[in-house]
Amino acid sequence: MFPSSMAVRSKSMIRIVGAREHNLKNLSVNVPRGKFVVITGVSGSGKSTLAFDIIFSEGQRRFLDSMNAYARQFVEPLERPDIDRIEGLPPTVSIEQRNSQGGGKSTVGTVTEIHQFLRLLFARLGTPYCLDCDLPTSGQTPDAITRSLKRATRDRGALRLLAPVIRNRKGFHSDIATWAQQHGYLRLRADGQWYASDEPFRLSRYKEHDVEVEIGQITSSRQATAACQSVVEETLRVGKGLLLALDEQGNGTMHGTRQACQGCGYSMPPLDPKLFSYHSARGWCETCRGFGELFHIPDVDRGARADAIEESWFQWQEGKRERCPDCDGARLNPMARSVRLNLDGFPNSLTGPRGHDFKNHPPTIDTFSAMTVREALELFEATRLKGREKEIARDILPEIRERLFFLQEVGLDYLQLGRSVTTLSGGENQRIRLAAQLGSTLSGVLYVLDEPTIGLHARDNVHLLRTLKRLQQRGNSLIVVEHDEDTMREADHVIDLGPGAGIHGGRIIATGTLNQLCRNKASLTGQALRQKRTFPLSGCRRPVEGLELGADLRKGKKR
Repeated sequence: MFPSSMAVRSKSMIRIVGAREHNLKNLSVNVPRGKFVVITGVSGSGKSTLAFDIIFSEGQRRFLDSMNAYARQFVEPLERPDIDRIEGLPPTVSIEQRNSQGGGKSTVGTVTEIHQFLRLLFARLGTPYCLDCDLPTSGQTPDAITRSLKRATRDRGALRLLAPVIRNRKGFHSDIATWAQQHGYLRLRADGQWYASDEPFRLSRYKEHDVEVEIGQITSSRQATAACQSVVEETLRVGKGLLLALDEQGNGTMHGTRQACQGCGYSMPPLDPKLFSYHSARGWCETCRGFGELFHIPDVDRGARADAIEESWFQWQEGKRERCPDCDGARLNPMARSVRLNLDGFPNSLTGPRGHDFKNHPPTIDTFSAMTVREALELFEATRLKGREKEIARDILPEIRERLFFLQEVGLDYLQLGRSVTTLSGGENQRIRLAAQLGSTLSGVLYVLDEPTIGLHARDNVHLLRTLKRLQQRGNSLIVVEHDEDTMREADHVIDLGPGAGIHGGRIIATGTLNQLCRNKASLTGQALRQKRTFPLSGCRRPVEGLELGADLRKGKKR
């Protein structure tokens, strides 16, 4: 048991004793919790070692140790840093300057979860349009479906009517065969392969599957209408409003009581957020598989590790990839890109990228991907929903607006939502993840950041510091490795490491508030903050004679 004074201290202080990692010299220091702490010092003095290799790594190690044995088997164990002990350490989150977030399918929108909320918005309020007629779809009656299928038999021949009972769901699903047999259905199809209902089958547990039960057939247009409508209605009942008509060649068309084209009868399944995901086989472009670019992959058996192998080859072929001609870089299949968001609450006068008129030409989800953060925020702030739209989007739009606002606050309002994170600089990547953390509303967490102000204009620096303060005000602690003067002046506590780099560093020179740091004569950082210092000139410039070219700028003739 800790003494009561130590327990109180551990709640308000992170106490590090005997740190010897890398070049640290048996360092001991107290870091206040719930504060904005800056670790500074010359390059190579041990700032990142203290912040990331000790504080962050030990926080992660303790978090993983708290998991059960089953969960830990999927995570590589972390080594304990070379330290005597560390007390009062809360859960830690690292936001470093490196492109480690996601891969070739990750975008600004997916990392900040804006795309996830857009997917939900399109699934709830989107209107599918027919791929051939470009007309909005609407619900079909069983009678209309029956007439459409009887007409189709003239060109396609006999049609098997299947009820989709499992769509894009993981699991064994072996109970479906038992259920089908009990209800008198003789055959079913799982992932395109046929099974008898009395034949035991077992699917891969961790893959998404489609399972349909065969209900009956429509053999020809001369078949009795009453009999056809009866099997159609039974199929729709088992499939919960969906029906898959399969011809002898294995080609299928989906029909349903929800969405269908009034011109040609084309029917779409119910909208689902997975339809708009680059990571799902249901949504991605079949040519580029969600990458938006084409690249060569050797013809090898990829098996269960297909996604990891594709990601590796995507990274290795940097500079050799070309834009996908089928989706034009949008990453999604035609069905996903045919869904439009036709909201009455869109403003009349606002135009988006390339002059897009949202009011008269409803946007698709790739329209939003082409928008910058600034354009998207302007649109959603001007959107005023009413009635059913307002009720459905009540919890979605505020989440989108908030995340867009955070991106603007960290100075990234010029980025397109569909831009790949692999094309971002280290500083942009770090601020993207900082904005994502602001949107997560976590509290009681220790955030460790690595020089977030690098490359920022002074105006954006002010926004960034305001953002960091907002994170702290939510009950979090901040440790920032930084050289920036403005950041140090905003900090509640400063730790100065030095005095030199490498073997000459690794010691605490000064620690405390800014005023305490400025009064410490041993701290060069404190002296520089207290009084501006000028760098001594190395000497006078040597005289340099001019070089005469003898050419006329306008005519290129020698004078």
